[in-house]
Amino acid sequence: MTKELVAHQKAYKGERAVDNFEREQSEVHRKSYEKGKLTEHECIDHISIDYGQSIEVPHTPDQLGGTFYIHMRKFLLFCVRSVLENEQVCYTYDEREAGKGPNEVISFLHQFLVNRKIQTPNIRIHADNCTGQNKNKYVLWYLTWLVMTGRLRQIELKFMIKGHTHSIVDGGIGQTKKELRHSDVFCLEHFRSVINQSARTNRAEVVNGNNVYDWKNGLCTYFKPLKGISQFQHFVVDSTSPGWILAKHGFDDDTPKKVQLLKSDKTMKLKIFQNLPVSLKAVGFKGGNPEKEKAIFKNLRKYVKDEWKNELCPNPETFQIPVRKHQACLDWI
Repeated sequence: MTKELVAHQKAYKGERAVDNFEREQSEVHRKSYEKGKLTEHECIDHISIDYGQSIEVPHTPDQLGGTFYIHMRKFLLFCVRSVLENEQVCYTYDEREAGKGPNEVISFLHQFLVNRKIQTPNIRIHADNCTGQNKNKYVLWYLTWLVMTGRLRQIELKFMIKGHTHSIVDGGIGQTKKELRHSDVFCLEHFRSVINQSARTNRAEVVNGNNVYDWKNGLCTYFKPLKGISQFQHFVVDSTSPGWILAKHGFDDDTPKKVQLLKSDKTMKLKIFQNLPVSLKAVGFKGGNPEKEKAIFKNLRKYVKDEWKNELCPNPETFQIPVRKHQACLDWI
């Protein structure tokens, strides 16, 4: 047990040191870029991604009487923090619109990368070890695709040790939670205002199911999974080895495993592969749990003001799925 404790301490301290070093390096690059000493192609961006704690609405500083034991509507929050941009984009949406899986993570990360002001081709991403969201084959496939198609030159994806995953992105989430303590939230626009007012570097993006694309099905045609993905903490995708990925067990692993994720080298020449976002379908409105929707309508509606009743507590029997015009997935090439 003592040996296991020592090994655990070494691992989380080492990963924390890597995170701190890379974040500080990107801060230096940002200042050099602002002074004109570095071009965007010479910069390295440090990006942190994480889901924040969902909030229950209606939310008030003093909880509405009678709602303590009621299942309420939830707004979800996914955040991407860029040191080079010095900004944290907070994607928020209704639980009925989408879930918390790889399609959501990849869609929001892709949207963030497309809209960057500093389009550096070199990025390092830190995330927690959640397999259902960040540490899975779909995210690795997406990053490999980005490098293979020339959208990025090199990507490093690194995961913190379980129990020690707090990073700079959580600081922005904490500022939002602090602002929530004295704010009313009855709709997503209210939550947007809370996020934007919480910190100078926080910026809210209200999204829906039409902003989530089916990357899972789009990528599975061309790639194969990495076996034993949970054993590794660091992954590197480089343009010098298109279709391949380097996997390391940790910061002090000097013998990385090189694995080919691409099923066939012929794939690189396919136009549909190069322009994959164009062919992706939006996942669309997910819908809520029928039993929960009935309970919300029955128990919560009486505590909500009339102007927000139909948004938070609609009648499940008369509710109509929103019809939206299809939006093509954004891209920067």
